[in-house]
Amino acid sequence: MENIRGKDSDAYYENYFEELTSTGVMGFFHKWMHRSIERGIDPQQYFERILELGAGENRHMDSVIHKYDEYHLVDIRYKLLLNALLESSEKYKSVQIGEKHAEFQKIQSPNAGARIFLSDENADDLRKYPNDYFDRVFSTCLIMHLEDPEQALSEWRRILRNNGRLSIYVHSEPGLLLRFARFAGLRGKAKRRGFDHIRFVYLEHRFSFLFLKYLIADIFSEDEIVWDSYPVPLLSWNFSFWKVARIRVVKPSVTPI
Repeated sequence: MENIRGKDSDAYYENYFEELTSTGVMGFFHKWMHRSIERGIDPQQYFERILELGAGENRHMDSVIHKYDEYHLVDIRYKLLLNALLESSEKYKSVQIGEKHAEFQKIQSPNAGARIFLSDENADDLRKYPNDYFDRVFSTCLIMHLEDPEQALSEWRRILRNNGRLSIYVHSEPGLLLRFARFAGLRGKAKRRGFDHIRFVYLEHRFSFLFLKYLIADIFSEDEIVWDSYPVPLLSWNFSFWKVARIRVVKPSVTPI
C-alpha cells in the first residue's frame, strides 16, 4: 500500500484529496464545513480586505457572499491554487501571474470586479503583511497541519484590525465520533485507491483539539470568542466532527499625542 506521507505528501492533495472530499457522504460534509465557516457573517456586511489561509484548490470562495474589495489567498501549494483559478476562467480573469504571486479579477457576481491575490506563503509567517491590515481572516482545514500554531495564531491576530473577524475551523481530534466516521466513511474508500488514509491523517494532524482550544483562548484572551459545534450544536468535542472558533479581535485604540 502506498505510503503517501513518506513518499510525497503533495501527491495526496494533487491526486486524492479532491476525489475523497467532493463525492458521497464526505462531499456533503465538506460543503457543510465551508458553509459553517460563514455562519454569523451577514451577507450584507462589508469587509474591505479579507484573507483565506490554506486556500488549497480554492473551494471556499464560492461560500463567501458578503461584500469585499480584496480577497487574498495563501497556500504553500501555490501552483495547485493557481491552476484552480486558471481553470475557472468563467469566474476569474488573470491580471498578473508570477512564480509565487498572482492577481486576478473576479468577473462573476457576487463581488464582480473585486481583486483576487494569490501568494505562496506559510500561514505561520505572514511578515509581508503589516499590522492591522485585514478586516477578516479565516482558515478551513489548516491549523492541525501547522508546525507552529502558536506563532501562526499570533500572526493572524497581528494582521487583523480592531473589530476584525477571525474564523478557525478545528477538527475534533481525536474525538470518538470523528474517529468512527473517518474509519467507517473513508478508510475503505482510500484503501481501494491504494493508500492508508487513516495513517496519513494522523501523521498530518499534529495537535489535539483541546491543545488548540486552550491555545486559542490564551492568544485571544483579550478578544471575544464563540465556539460552534458540528454536526450537533452544544455537544462536546468528543462527540463532534469539527468546531469553529469565531473571534472578534479587540485592540486598544491609540490616542494621538
